[in-house]
Amino acid sequence: KNLEQAQNWNLMDLHIVGGMIPELDLNYYEELFSLAHKMLPGVLLQGMTAVEIHWIAGNAGLSVRETLERLKACGLGSISGGGAEIFHPDIRKKIATTKILAQQWLDVHRTAHELDLPTNATMLFGHIEQDEHIVDHLSRLRALQDETGGFKAAIPLPFQANGKALGVKYGPTGDRQVRVAALTRIYLDNFPHVRMLVNYMDRKLLGVLTHSGVDDIGGTSLDERIAKAAGAPQSHKFFSSDEMEGFLRNHGHEPVLTNSVYDHCRRGILPHYAPAETTQQDAASTIKILNRVESGERLSSEDAVILLDVAPFQELGRVAALRRKAAVPGEQATYVVDKNLNTTNVCVTNCKFCAFHTKPGSKSAYTLTPEQVVEKVKHAAEKGATQILIQGGLNPDLKLDYYEACLSGIRDQVDIWIHSLSPTEIEFLAQEEGISIRECLVRLKNAGLQSLPGGGAEILVDEVRRRISPKKTRSQAWLNVMETAHELDLKTTATMVYGFGETSAQRIEHLIKVRELQDRTGGFTAFIPWSFSPDRTEMECPRRQNGVDYLRMIAIARLVLDNVPHL
Repeated sequence: KNLEQAQNWNLMDLHIVGGMIPELDLNYYEELFSLAHKMLPGVLLQGMTAVEIHWIAGNAGLSVRETLERLKACGLGSISGGGAEIFHPDIRKKIATTKILAQQWLDVHRTAHELDLPTNATMLFGHIEQDEHIVDHLSRLRALQDETGGFKAAIPLPFQANGKALGVKYGPTGDRQVRVAALTRIYLDNFPHVRMLVNYMDRKLLGVLTHSGVDDIGGTSLDERIAKAAGAPQSHKFFSSDEMEGFLRNHGHEPVLTNSVYDHCRRGILPHYAPAETTQQDAASTIKILNRVESGERLSSEDAVILLDVAPFQELGRVAALRRKAAVPGEQATYVVDKNLNTTNVCVTNCKFCAFHTKPGSKSAYTLTPEQVVEKVKHAAEKGATQILIQGGLNPDLKLDYYEACLSGIRDQVDIWIHSLSPTEIEFLAQEEGISIRECLVRLKNAGLQSLPGGGAEILVDEVRRRISPKKTRSQAWLNVMETAHELDLKTTATMVYGFGETSAQRIEHLIKVRELQDRTGGFTAFIPWSFSPDRTEMECPRRQNGVDYLRMIAIARLVLDNVPHL
């Protein structure tokens, strides 16, 4: 029945794997592979881990070679890389106690290669192994590949920590995954491909990996159970070839549809994808610009646009990292334990990109009293919060005295830093009261306000702002509020939401405006960019921003904003 359904799926692979139970013997798999080969001609039948093959051969009283010969005759085209885990005995005996030894796993693959059966190799990392265990694992794979040349891809698998008995609370970090992938690509110099599986990681990390040594991202697994059983969120899956191709193109790659041994490719010539090429003129320009930046020269807006658009991803990050080390002492990375408290969701600006606001009079509208605000802040402080960030909609019913009551109540009753009210809210309150921005800020500061967040900046280009938030304050008004706050010794942050369809030049214009104000006042403590998320908003997203977009934006912000200490 499953094979009949699969006939309509345009498969490249059929990956067959099962448990080690007496019912699944050699005869069972011979019959299954023969049937699959007949019903799915042209589909790569990839099945059986080395662990299963070794077990089936032993139960049948046959050698691994005889077992593989019989399965190959029935249509088996490749052996999957599963069951490798970590080869080192100190780790293997703890995480795979009853599985075959590392050398037995390698011997199965050696025999497969001798029979012209291509295979892949996995490595499960991010649990209790150390760096030396990873290197030992890769060394054994490299040595066998030198002998046989039969491996097609190395597949590092990040451990999923959900509910496992190892006592590991968290899986490997994104940084760890990128490092392991990059090491795999460099160390396994005799492996054609490095594959990371889409089912095991979020899209932004996966995109970064495609620029860090990974040339294959697995595929759209139509009926995949192993990653799901391991605890990987099903939201990580791709559900169609079109979705996957769009993802790769967004990262500057040319997608090629292939199978797991790269002998059948569609929509391309080579069985991998390659980054989009830049022209020689682009490359020469970026090298000159990066060299000037590295020597300490300030970036012009024109040069910043070139770097944002065409600078090599890793080189841009390298120079930005040097600037970061110059700006921040040692290897310090700061953080805050923050409570983000929304006083009201009522707002009259109706920004197209906002999924938070509701109109006055709506059934879903709410407004907290000052007493409720103070109680929530008390509770947050008891839980360990060190900062309170009060924000909300522009609600005509809430006047300046409401916010003064909230702030003074917090100041008098809770030991916490008050970092609250964006420039948009400050301007709205001043207009409602008929007072100046300065007077409004002075009253709020006297009530307990200690610093301002940078919300409401979005993109500080009025052409963009008119399109996405026509009722909201213009760029210069946001900058004026911030300048006044700095004059009153109120430190602030600056933000940018990008991904509305604005140009690179408009993003850089935003950064330059922040830099110019910082040159005058020195009042910005940090710059905070994040990408627009279109879900549940009224605004269509031209293209969702990905992980590489985000890192490029971080890097260019660090280089342009040479006078803002933190990102």
